Amino acid sequence: MASPLDEPGARERFAATLPNSRWWAQVPLPIQMALLCLTDVREVYFGGAAGGAKSSALLMVASQFADNPHNHALILRRTFQDLSLPGALIPRSHEWWGSTAAKYDPVLHRWTFPSGATISFGYADSERDIYRYSGSEFTCVCVDEAGQIREEDLDFIKSRMRTAAPPGVRPPIMFRLASNPEGVSLSYLREKFVNHVNDRERFFLPSKLADNPYLNEDYRQQLLAAFEGDVLRLARYLDGDHDAVEPRLFDTSCIPGWQEPPLDVTMVRAWDCAYTASSASDYTAGVLMAFHRASGLSWVVDVDRFRLDTARRDARMRRVAEADNARYGDKVLTIVEVFGGKNTRIETTARWRALFSGYRFLPTSMERQSKAERAAPVAAAMGEGRVLADQRAKWFRDFRNELDAFKGETRDRDDQVDSLAYAFNRLTRPAPGLAPALRR
Repeated sequence: MASPLDEPGARERFAATLPNSRWWAQVPLPIQMALLCLTDVREVYFGGAAGGAKSSALLMVASQFADNPHNHALILRRTFQDLSLPGALIPRSHEWWGSTAAKYDPVLHRWTFPSGATISFGYADSERDIYRYSGSEFTCVCVDEAGQIREEDLDFIKSRMRTAAPPGVRPPIMFRLASNPEGVSLSYLREKFVNHVNDRERFFLPSKLADNPYLNEDYRQQLLAAFEGDVLRLARYLDGDHDAVEPRLFDTSCIPGWQEPPLDVTMVRAWDCAYTASSASDYTAGVLMAFHRASGLSWVVDVDRFRLDTARRDARMRRVAEADNARYGDKVLTIVEVFGGKNTRIETTARWRALFSGYRFLPTSMERQSKAERAAPVAAAMGEGRVLADQRAKWFRDFRNELDAFKGETRDRDDQVDSLAYAFNRLTRPAPGLAPALRR
């Protein structure tokens, strides 16, 4: 498709926003001008190479209609720290607007412009974070490094975009994503934008390193040195290649359509527990899985995933056990991994037995295996189409995204992967030497 600047009426649309250029601390680069011209396109993904002038472009978009009192923009990143570090979007916004008539509220993290228009900064590291915006209305949402944010969170925040302003003064509704080609939502960005034919609903605007003339050859050499030998990362960061993806352990495209498991299955609910509730911590995840030995098929029946403090975590796990028992009876065995030395294991096991008193429970340990080794059997079964999951379930997208992004590295989000592996390995090849399942 031709450049957005070459679209009929594009330059006129851009010229109509020029009075607001007083809120821009720099003259738009041609690629940024192309983004600013797309005011009649609801969703735009501006993605690609590092240094492609994406972040400052989002500040321009957010303030593009700052003289319209009905314009309310949100700039989003995964964590607040991502917004507030030196050189990040909040400090940069102060460089742009700190000496203007716009006023900043450090409690609400919001700029209010003389017209009454606002630009707020927010983050979306967890489900609890994103639902803070349930009652909000935004005319413009700009998500920086969108690949790091879960696709269901992107869809939810998009649902907050609306305005009650009358047609004559209504600002355009604009959902703008910027990112390097990586992260948990890379497949979402690729499917929704990169592989989509540009139209008035969704538009992909590729970002190249060469688009930013202020970055010289030194920056390119810096990237080459940082990712020396890493061909895929160099392709992503230098060329903006969305197809430069590491081989995945899981191929979720092989998950068959859902069918209910037969009655003669064995079932395990496996838990991978987090021990803090901070937004930087891991999740607690419990995967309920069924296995039919005669056919060799497995079913992912349910996934429960959350961040809670220890007391509320345990209470929720107990409620899940009660619900599993109410629906499936004694068929469900609950397993939890225990860590540490002999005495620690004994104490931890006793506490878990007390929590799951009245239900079948078994401690398990796989400490000697790497994450990739643990997950390899279930990944192989999934690749052969022998693992079913209900793709209509509300938990499925997040589950699939974690599997798609999992490479077996320590930095990977792997709570659901670990739970899945624990359940599958117990169902298909029980580990020897563990105590029998007890019901007390």
